Amino acid sequence: MSVARMQRIGLTVATHKRRAVDFAGPLVARLVERGIEVLLADGEDQLPALPGASPVSLVECVATDLVIALGGDGTLLHAARAAAPQGTPLLGVDLGSFGFLAAEDPDYLLAHLDDVLAQRFEIEPRMLLAASIANRDAVASEWLLAFNDVVVSRGLQARLIRLRTTLDGVRTATFPADGLIVATATGSTAYNISAGGPILDPRMPAMVLTPICPHTLYSRPLVVPATVEVELVLEDRGMGEEQALVTVDGQDMHVLGSHQRLVVRRAPYDARLVRLRPLEFYERLREKLRWGMER
Repeated sequence: MSVARMQRIGLTVATHKRRAVDFAGPLVARLVERGIEVLLADGEDQLPALPGASPVSLVECVATDLVIALGGDGTLLHAARAAAPQGTPLLGVDLGSFGFLAAEDPDYLLAHLDDVLAQRFEIEPRMLLAASIANRDAVASEWLLAFNDVVVSRGLQARLIRLRTTLDGVRTATFPADGLIVATATGSTAYNISAGGPILDPRMPAMVLTPICPHTLYSRPLVVPATVEVELVLEDRGMGEEQALVTVDGQDMHVLGSHQRLVVRRAPYDARLVRLRPLEFYERLREKLRWGMER
């Protein structure tokens, strides 16, 4: 059965990256030449004129046949949270530095653009997290999406915080620490790895909980199945109103009070990453982390 050719493509660009800005022009020109309608996510006003590209909201940008993210992992993360609920495939072009997610080479994309438009590629699903902040006895309602991680931290206060952790309704541990990371397998190579957490193969349906600078020797990272529901409560130590900072994918910030709880679970949909060729995760680890190379 033949697959319909793409007609509308969304484009989001990391305007602070010179390579991404320079690549946007040739890419849009080639898409327009092929009769593709290009929708450019708004907020990209630092870009030079891109004839044929129509500025739209991010919501409209991801309501297309495909979204192309030019930049690094941050650009892809922002687009992925909007594209996943729509089921829109997302292609990340590697124009950053250290990132693991935006994997496609720009020259390779241009050389195989017709294959992309004919949908001759693989889709790699990646699980997302859904997080909600609610009062202790309230039912969580508004859910925030995270591709990499949900992080609870002490914010600007100098003292550590105490996070009571419950897994599937079973009280598990209280972490006195600077914070706690709840990461997907994909996000295990982000903040989690900097905090000493383990690297997970992104194909694993799992979450990893990693304390940030824990104050006790027994605090260790914990890997749990993706089906587990995590609940975090900021303990009140009788020193006035306690507050912590909840950060989603390092981009969206929210306040968690001592009268509230944070619930983290697997989201009901996955991000759909486009792969033009097989991605060898372990090769990418060796390349990005420079394993076995002279430093």
